[in-house]
Amino acid sequence: MAGGPALDRALADVSEELADSSFEYAMRDLYRGGGLRPYRSPFPFRCPDGVVIRLDVAFPWAWVATECDTRGFHSDVAPFNADRVRWSQAIQGGWALTWATWDRLERDPAGLLADVRALLARADRSRPPAMPAL
Repeated sequence: MAGGPALDRALADVSEELADSSFEYAMRDLYRGGGLRPYRSPFPFRCPDGVVIRLDVAFPWAWVATECDTRGFHSDVAPFNADRVRWSQAIQGGWALTWATWDRLERDPAGLLADVRALLARADRSRPPAMPAL
């Protein structure tokens, strides 16, 4: 059947992956297509102040994450401000962050991939991986 292997791969990806949005899924798909292995769902991280946040697309072994920033969700003041606080907490907790928008994903996917690869290349390999908060 035409498209069989591609459909099988997509179904396998979906069955083992959880995403809060189609944008998060598209970012993970970009990274997987580039040979990277992001965490399978938004990564729950306990910040130094005890608050648990969810990083959109994370590489816990390297303490690197991409935050997906959309106009639809971030057009209201409260979610916009909450995300900035969350990002600050992640950085204070030791994460290196990149940001992605739908526009950039459509215009410059290679640039997004290069950004995360650069952070992954600089990761301290002797640092233990981030553990998901329970």
